[in-house]
Amino acid sequence: MTSRPDPERGATGGRASETTAALDAARYRFAALRLRMSPLWSEVTGFARWVEDGAPPDSPGAVYMRLEDGGPTVHGDSNRRPLGSWDRLWRFLRGVGIRELELDPRLESNQVVDVLTLIYAERRALQDGSQPRRPSHPAARVLSPDGLDLACTVTRLGKGRLTVSYSYCMTRFSRLVRWFKERQTHLRDHRALFRAAPRYAAVVALGPLVVFLLYAFHGNWTLLLVSSLLGSAVMFGATYLFFMTVGSVEYDNEEQAHTLKRAYDQLKVHNDRIRFDMDRARTVQQRLLPDPAAMPLADRLEWAASFVPQEEVGGDYFDAALTRQGRVAVIFADVSGHGLGAALITAIIKTTFEAWLERDDDLVAFVRALNQRLFDLTPPQSFAAVAVGIYDPDLRTFCYCNCGHSPYPYLIAAADRGPHPLDAAQEIILGVVPEIDPQPATVKLERGDTLFFATDGVTEARNERDEEFDEERLEQYLAGHHDMPLQSFVDGLVVVVERFTDGAEQGDDRTILAVNIR
Repeated sequence: MTSRPDPERGATGGRASETTAALDAARYRFAALRLRMSPLWSEVTGFARWVEDGAPPDSPGAVYMRLEDGGPTVHGDSNRRPLGSWDRLWRFLRGVGIRELELDPRLESNQVVDVLTLIYAERRALQDGSQPRRPSHPAARVLSPDGLDLACTVTRLGKGRLTVSYSYCMTRFSRLVRWFKERQTHLRDHRALFRAAPRYAAVVALGPLVVFLLYAFHGNWTLLLVSSLLGSAVMFGATYLFFMTVGSVEYDNEEQAHTLKRAYDQLKVHNDRIRFDMDRARTVQQRLLPDPAAMPLADRLEWAASFVPQEEVGGDYFDAALTRQGRVAVIFADVSGHGLGAALITAIIKTTFEAWLERDDDLVAFVRALNQRLFDLTPPQSFAAVAVGIYDPDLRTFCYCNCGHSPYPYLIAAADRGPHPLDAAQEIILGVVPEIDPQPATVKLERGDTLFFATDGVTEARNERDEEFDEERLEQYLAGHHDMPLQSFVDGLVVVVERFTDGAEQGDDRTILAVNIR
């Protein structure tokens, strides 16, 4: 409660401030004495014990009480019987102008007693409702937004609500522990303390032995009495110091545990919010991807796909749709990075793809438009590797352009059963430079041929020995399993990659698309 002298006021101002603080402290002590002698004291102490022991039993946050004329009500506590016996306390608080109480559940009974004693000491100033002239006056500080620091609490009174918040304050023994740690640098961890315990215990044990030796050599009862009393005082002081120090350390540990729990709860709230948003984003992204069962020209083309993102959402994207001329446009993209940021870029690719379908421009125009849009809307470190093409069902030709996508798209020919990389139309990845000049290539397709697309999350999948699945293993699988039903062919590759990684953490999104010419 006492205020510190202000050095800026000079000697006279400092003495005046000290005198005022002394008067405030004396008034507080006198009020505490009067409160102890009044019938109100038993209700104050009883209410303080109730706050410490069970107010309310399962309250996770602050205890809210409303002081109504018919009796107080406590939010979250159905047992009101103990509160009815403290009518004198409720009348006193209502007389001061307090209609609501907000109490920190960590408050101890002595802290509640100190706060109520302060209210009792300053009841006249608080009843007036006017701000005291002196800012350092205890009532003025209680009525201020910052509140008054008292007995390791912060106490505020505003709009009829008394708020008492728990506030950590370092004890003298905590300072003693800090002083000891700063000077005994060799005892900074528990192992050193455990090893040093026998040595320090032996020093304490020498006390009674010294008393015995003094009497053995001198045989003086007076000396024995003095030595015994001195030894008892030392043992008492050492025991008291030990328990108070251990208690202070436990108090500090409890404060740290509370701080960590509060930080954990806040992180959990943020994590749950982020997870909720990610779940929604995953639902949106799943709707961005086409349904393989509803792909275009299903009577002439067979489709199969797999999408396994590293996180809830990914940066891989594929789509296929009919153009106005009856051809099938196919896009397969791998955005740099993964997670929500990459998923947003896939949304840009989809909207650009759909806008191109509406205009029915040629392939070169689409690649240029997509590159310009990614360059304008994405950060410099973001880019997209895109393989895009148009299949003409009448001519059975596939006109394509590969913009930095690796591995290459493959043509698995029915004639020779071998996978052939489509590497004739290469362009740089999109979104890096504002203008590009793509040069598409065309390949002839036959019945039974399969177009195969996969992202580098497949070929760069690593096992515990840090080995990559690589393109050679991919081509071996394509050559040896192309006779399987198309969806089983795709799903089988997913299983083979998972067996190869053997439980290693997935490092990137894994997406596969295959289309077979019926």
